[in-house]
Amino acid sequence: MHDAGRLGHSAAWELSSRVEPAVRDLVTFERRLARGSLCKSRSTRRENFAALDVPDRSCTIGITPNGNGRDTMSQHSPPASAALRVGILVDWRRSTRASAWPALLAKINRRIPVESINYPIADLIVAPHDDCDPAGLQAISGQEVLIVNWDAANGDPEFGAHLLLAWLRHRRPELLLWVRRGNVLIVESQATFGVPCQDAYDAAVGPSELPTSGLPDPSRPLGFRERLGSVCVRAASFPTSDGFENVDAQIRPRGGTQPAEMFPESATQLLTTELQDLDWGSMLYRGWFRRTSFGRRQLPWTTLVTTDASAGKRSTLEAARLGRGAIFATTMMLANTGQDRLVEAMLRCARGNVDHLPTPAAWTDTVRKYWKTGLSVVSGSAIGLIAGGLEDSHRTVGRILGPIGLSDPETMKSWLKIAFVPLGVALFELARRGMLRLRRSVLDYLGY
Repeated sequence: MHDAGRLGHSAAWELSSRVEPAVRDLVTFERRLARGSLCKSRSTRRENFAALDVPDRSCTIGITPNGNGRDTMSQHSPPASAALRVGILVDWRRSTRASAWPALLAKINRRIPVESINYPIADLIVAPHDDCDPAGLQAISGQEVLIVNWDAANGDPEFGAHLLLAWLRHRRPELLLWVRRGNVLIVESQATFGVPCQDAYDAAVGPSELPTSGLPDPSRPLGFRERLGSVCVRAASFPTSDGFENVDAQIRPRGGTQPAEMFPESATQLLTTELQDLDWGSMLYRGWFRRTSFGRRQLPWTTLVTTDASAGKRSTLEAARLGRGAIFATTMMLANTGQDRLVEAMLRCARGNVDHLPTPAAWTDTVRKYWKTGLSVVSGSAIGLIAGGLEDSHRTVGRILGPIGLSDPETMKSWLKIAFVPLGVALFELARRGMLRLRRSVLDYLGY
């Protein structure tokens, strides 16, 4: 009886081990069937996802020569009349800051056809694995414009911004290649407690490319209010065609939103009292990009928009033309302040339409590459020649070389001038590097 019981249990267990996987597969099949991943047409699924305001997670599986499946969501050049595909990188859903981009793009859609979709990158990263839900760049490489929503990459773990920050940093080389193919990257204002988030801009475009302003006094966190503003102006290099001519000379907020709208539902509980008291509706920019010396940047940045004269003409919008595409980085709130004309002009740069964007002059590139070397050689040589011609130098060197019979004054003068040139160059270069480090330390301490 016991043997029969054990045999019965064994048979039942074996049957269960065979049936359960089949049941799980059937359940998975039914779930996919219900959500349309197997039988719905692609157009119908796009409509459903658009209604839900979540990414269209359909994917195409191609067959490689060795028979393996491969994600083939590569970018194809659409016809000029096709709607411009815009992807918006936003917070995860559990606590999210509002995005005014869909409403702004709907307004722009009256003039140029645009279709947009939100990508909560943090959700895609932590979601269970699904072959039809790739969380990497492949899932959004079909977009022609990518927009980083305000503060979505400021590193705040409450909103999943730490994952988007890491994703941007890791995917930066691929993003740059994507831009060069004729696409546009827009990085909206990224800040932490009202101060521009340096890590966010470094992650998106590279370290030291866009140094940002900090607090006037690091010991006073509320000092960030001194660097908020509601008026910007077009810079001298601002383009004058392809939609940019429609942007007002003075840029101001147009019907800005308030904290209750920008931090809906549970996100409001994460907003500090000091930030709730701000007049978000009239706030156009939060801080600015610092001025940089030649040689620190690798990308061809050009200032398009600055603060007004009362704030010292500080850069708030930088553009870099890369290959057939462009990057726009700003400390301004674009969608929340209704900057539809400015955003439209940026969107028109997609599909390789970047010839009208300004680039640094050729002589600027040359100076940027070689000015440090030239300055060190010229200045060091001058210092060496002067030092080599001083009588004190002759006497000092004469005392050193006298015992070996090399103290002839005339011979020594000629050799000293030659020998002091490389010595002067080396000393000047060391002094220059030391001054740069000191300057950087002072600026970091002062918050500039």
